[in-house]
Order: sequence, then structure tokens, then C-alpha cells
Amino acid sequence: MIRANHDQDYEHHERIIENVGAKRRLNVLRINYIWLIIGTLEVLFGLRFLLKLIAANPVAPFARLVYNFSYLFLRPFDGLAASPLVDGIILEVPTLIAMFVYALIG
Repeated sequence: MIRANHDQDYEHHERIIENVGAKRRLNVLRINYIWLIIGTLEVLFGLRFLLKLIAANPVAPFARLVYNFSYLFLRPFDGLAASPLVDGIILEVPTLIAMFVYALIG
């Protein structure tokens, strides 16, 4: 901003300093949130896979919670591959595929 006076001329200078450290911390924080979300999904999918593999009772509250919540993120992969079933034990291949894809995205 330049202001002029009849007797003297005044100049106003501003210097903008970028805080690089703050930007780095913000980027690291974003990456940490992404890894937290992906890690939580991976654990959830791992629990689902393990519960299906040991033929856990799907009516049990914990198993029902894991199945219902994980299905929200597993839905795009549902029916992608066959899941072999032997005596109630399910090898849920779509869950393994979802784990791989979400880890890749992360």
C-alpha cells in the first residue's frame, strides 16, 4: 500500500513468511489419519475373516457387530469370488481381496 503526503512519500512493505514446519506437521497428521482408518479397516476385516474361518456363531453379539459393520466396506467386493464352505467353516475370499485393495489404497 502506498500513501502519498504532500510533503513526503510513504511506502508500506509487507513480507509474508510461510511456515514450512506447520505444513509438514499438517501433512503428517493427514497421513496418520489415513493410516489409522486403513489400519482399523484391516483389523476389522481380519476379525471377520477369522470369525468366518472358525465358524463363529453369527447370532452372537460380537460376531454380529463385526459382520454388520465390516459389510459396509466389504459390499463392493461381495460376490467377486467364491467362498468355499466346509462344515460351517468359510474361507471368505472377498474379505481377503478387500483387505488387499484397501491396503493398496492406503
